[in-house]
Amino acid sequence: MEQNRFAINIPFTTQHFLLGSEYTLVYVLEMVLGLALYGLFFWVLSNVFKTFKQERLFTKDGLKNLKQFYQFNLLLYPVLAIVWSLFSVEDFPFIAMIVAHAIMGVFIFFMAAIFQQGVNLQNEQDLYI
Repeated sequence: MEQNRFAINIPFTTQHFLLGSEYTLVYVLEMVLGLALYGLFFWVLSNVFKTFKQERLFTKDGLKNLKQFYQFNLLLYPVLAIVWSLFSVEDFPFIAMIVAHAIMGVFIFFMAAIFQQGVNLQNEQDLYI
């Protein structure tokens, strides 16, 4: 194997079961940033799912959750992914992931626009009654 890397083989074969590397500071920082980034992603995504579980669908809180999700995907994720790629020691498809998050962000952006109309209609209906 390469320097500072190791491989664990399936017993009695030459087929690799687990590939690894020496844990350097850069490697640990990369893993911590990746876990923090996707931890934040799934936390914001869980708020979006909470929006759809509410009894009243079109609320200001639901709209706020959708806005946070598309802002994360369109603004924060690309910046953090670029920072992550600058000191990454592993091969990771950063461009593909930025594009995937941008597609999700655009989709949720349009959904938030629809929710904004729903919130406006809900407020008008509440005032009418």
